[in-house]
Amino acid sequence: RVCGPHHHAQVHLVAHSSMAPPSREELSALFSKLLFQSVTSEGLSALGKRVDARSLQPGGWAQVAPWLTHAVMRPQGAAGILPALLEQLQKLDTMLRVAIFLGGPQPILGDVVIYYASRAAFAAMDDDQRFALPSATRWFNHMQHLSLDCPAPAEGAPPPLRVTVNLDMPESPVPLAYTRPDGSRVDLASGQAVGGAVAVPGGDAGGGAAPAAKGGKQQSGEM
Repeated sequence: RVCGPHHHAQVHLVAHSSMAPPSREELSALFSKLLFQSVTSEGLSALGKRVDARSLQPGGWAQVAPWLTHAVMRPQGAAGILPALLEQLQKLDTMLRVAIFLGGPQPILGDVVIYYASRAAFAAMDDDQRFALPSATRWFNHMQHLSLDCPAPAEGAPPPLRVTVNLDMPESPVPLAYTRPDGSRVDLASGQAVGGAVAVPGGDAGGGAAPAAKGGKQQSGEM
């Protein structure tokens, strides 16, 4: 739980396994792709500062808003470009295999910014896509539940967007795939068809519409 204030200090990424933490170049590329704006070295340093993930102190919402000017904030928009977003979220998933947050044991401004920038994508995903990104999904679910654990949302934050996360993870790995408008499922890495056709209500591009849940334990949060 992260509700109390934190010191405004630079955070170094800490690895908890044999995997190396992401480099500054990798982080800069990830932020730039998900925020649809160039992230300079100075911007990356700003995104590496610790914040209270619930109140956004120090700095408040004013430090987050400028980063979201070009981000995709609606699930309908995210569904239309979901393959591109999934490619970046796969990189986020790899980074989060070595730490709880992008900043290690405590959230940094980058966690909050990417959380808001990725909400629409996670809302547009189906269960299998979230299962294929276990570390990113765990991080996302944690971030959105911080607001439920704490008394008040950050002043000026966008309206709540509830994302239900199915925690009934399959035992075997799930390939990261997306659904074409014709209902065919395509593996993101190979571009090859996988599984059977999936019904796509309304024929939305990108394949973000989630099919019926497979059952099992679910959690949802609001931020």
